[in-house]
Amino acid sequence: MANSTNMAVALAAIFGQSLTSVEGLSRALKQAGLRTDGGKGRGASNMVGQDTFNLAIVLAAGVGMTAAPAFVRNVIDMELKSGVLLQDGQAVWTPGKQVPRGSALSLMKQDLLPGVEITSTLGEFMGNWIDGLFDAALPWKEDGVARLEIGLSGPWADFALEWGGNRLELGFAAQGMDPGTEPDWERRIILRGELFRKLVQIVES
Repeated sequence: MANSTNMAVALAAIFGQSLTSVEGLSRALKQAGLRTDGGKGRGASNMVGQDTFNLAIVLAAGVGMTAAPAFVRNVIDMELKSGVLLQDGQAVWTPGKQVPRGSALSLMKQDLLPGVEITSTLGEFMGNWIDGLFDAALPWKEDGVARLEIGLSGPWADFALEWGGNRLELGFAAQGMDPGTEPDWERRIILRGELFRKLVQIVES
């Protein structure tokens, strides 16, 4: 399992940033309670999925140390607004609907799927997904195709995962924000499957 230094080294390489700047961002998140307090030496705590996700979205957005904590909080606190699981083109699950027996999602405990409860947040979902809690039901590491698009006006986020004839779509938005509202212009971040695999590798290393 990676400690905070290992995580910083890996993400600096992935995003082409200096280790000093990445470590500074990581410390800013830790001080705001948005990263595991890693400590130093042999007793250093291991980073978890949400730690890697929080730091990755800061690096992807190009946010500085001062603005990083507020930016991360706005993104991870987005609430689930819509969702659907398609199996061979047929909708078998939407938020609030009982998961049918025999479907992929029935293999999970519902309390471990922050897509079943309408109060779920993007940060919780991404952290659990990167940590591998859904691997048995959402096999994606080999041939799955994942994409997370974040619109910074609002903000809002759309997550999509395709695997073996299945497609899971989840839509998140800030509290009180209408996901259908489109501003005249906005900045967006797009994270794709290979990046998520690298985040998993960091957590598992």
